Amino acid sequence: MVKSIVSGACGTILGNLYTAKASGKRKAMVDFRIAELRLRSFRAVPLELRISFSNADGERPSSCLILGDNGTGKSSIVDGIEFALQGRVHPFFGVSTRTNIGRLPNLAFKASGKCMAEVRLSDKSLVMREVKWDPSRGHWASSSPDAIPGFQGACFALRREDILSFLRASADRRTQMFAAFLRSVASLEGHSADDEELIESAKIKAEELRVKQFAIAKQLSMVLKVDAETLQPLNPKSPLDSIFVERGLIRNALQRRRRSLRLKPEEEELFDLRNKLTAGAKEHQAAVAAVRDAIKRAQYKPVARLVAKISGTVSRDFKRLSPSSSFISDIVISLGDNQDEIILEARLGDGSIVPVEHYLSEASLDLLALLLFLGLLREAASRGQAKILILDDVLQSVDGTIRLQVARYLLDEFGDWQLILTFHDRFWREQFRTLCAQKGHRVTVRDITKWEFSQGPILVQVGADISMATRSVMSSDSPSLIASQAGLLLETSCDWLSKSLGTSVTRRPDDKYTLGDTWPGILKVLRRFDTSTLAENVDLYFPLRNLIGAHYNEWAQSVTLTESQQFAQVVLDLWDKIWCPKCRSTLTRTGAHLACRCGFVLIGKSRTD
Repeated sequence: MVKSIVSGACGTILGNLYTAKASGKRKAMVDFRIAELRLRSFRAVPLELRISFSNADGERPSSCLILGDNGTGKSSIVDGIEFALQGRVHPFFGVSTRTNIGRLPNLAFKASGKCMAEVRLSDKSLVMREVKWDPSRGHWASSSPDAIPGFQGACFALRREDILSFLRASADRRTQMFAAFLRSVASLEGHSADDEELIESAKIKAEELRVKQFAIAKQLSMVLKVDAETLQPLNPKSPLDSIFVERGLIRNALQRRRRSLRLKPEEEELFDLRNKLTAGAKEHQAAVAAVRDAIKRAQYKPVARLVAKISGTVSRDFKRLSPSSSFISDIVISLGDNQDEIILEARLGDGSIVPVEHYLSEASLDLLALLLFLGLLREAASRGQAKILILDDVLQSVDGTIRLQVARYLLDEFGDWQLILTFHDRFWREQFRTLCAQKGHRVTVRDITKWEFSQGPILVQVGADISMATRSVMSSDSPSLIASQAGLLLETSCDWLSKSLGTSVTRRPDDKYTLGDTWPGILKVLRRFDTSTLAENVDLYFPLRNLIGAHYNEWAQSVTLTESQQFAQVVLDLWDKIWCPKCRSTLTRTGAHLACRCGFVLIGKSRTD
């Protein structure tokens, strides 16, 4: 174990970083898991947000299922993890990494402090990375662009945008997207000795031409009496042409040519040097391009091996999951003749081979794109990358008829990985959660209840005692703080109870409900059981929640500290009655009783019912 402090121009990365080498390849010595994320002034988080990936203190970090509406900050969480661990955010298709980093600071809250993302790993190491304005470069920059060991291979976060881009992009641009992922894994192999020799030879030739070009520039500069460094004929900002124009050399040359007169010897020398300089610059440019091509060809050789390695697995998995598999013998993944394209083809039952985009449906193309990325990540893990996979609303792109099959496939093939998945469909999240329970795959469950301009995403842990925040502020001397926390606890309690009790609400077009929608139905049920007094007490203080807890106005000035504490206490009393600390569930109706899932909490009907 090596304790590392890596400083950059804009910040610091701290942590206990594990590295080792075996058989010439980097191997992860620790089974990394993400234990906690902290964001500050980062994208949709104006102030600070902390997320634990454990259900309890001291518990090993588990997979996490995050539910939230579009625009509530799910992708900000994903970006924060990726930025902290890999020093970048994988660019949306066609957007540069630098442009993406420029989108990370929450500019509306510059005064709140630095823009940063911090991840605590399961080995207790801490990784922190900042984004700050770099005045020397004129753009936002990361404190360090380097990924930490265990996260140096492929991008481990896959977004729905990546899948959808596969359909929208032309064939060659699709290749670029997948190749960007493949190269990052292939780079772990390094270049062969032959490739290194070719690259070095190309660099030597380019350097020789640069020296030759500079010698001509120096000779010309002595005649013109200017700095040789400025005489770059292919640079739009070069003063070479303007010097010839200002000194009348070009005008004089044109006049002499019209009169069929020869140039003066000194003028001929200048134009001869100028032509040699221009020709030399073009040769040097071609040599530099040859160096880039040599490096590119060297990079794509391991890519070809990787493509061949994952092709069979992707084809097998596609046939296992796709409704089109009965018509397809296999999926063929290969590189083009120039080794710079990834070609995706389907071999049909009759032996004919067709491009996948000409034969497969959009749903099947979505599935194929997902399996390609997953195949790559599996290969990256075999080379030492941490077994962490983040899918940002990706499964929403998978056709509904096979979504459960794909979910089972994920849990079968990546069961020993830490999975972090985001959803905007509650039913689909609950289906996946049920599958996790069936497979024995431990998960934490988080709901983003809403996004607020001043606070950002508001998260609650599903299946957790959410009353702790309210209890912690009971000793505060701020009526508004106490009432707002109690109001949030009541709002979340009612959201969960409305589902577990199956109470009725007036449907809304977007299926989004407020406390005013859910509380009346819950109150009606609770009045029939031995929770009636508690429910009546909450109902008595209900106006206080609107007065100060959620909608501040001048009348809130009259609310006393005692009233706020009394409101919070009745909400806590109700929570203690309807929440089971053992099975971590709210009450459901079971005949003549209200009971939790395990039966530890059992409430009978009211005697007056």
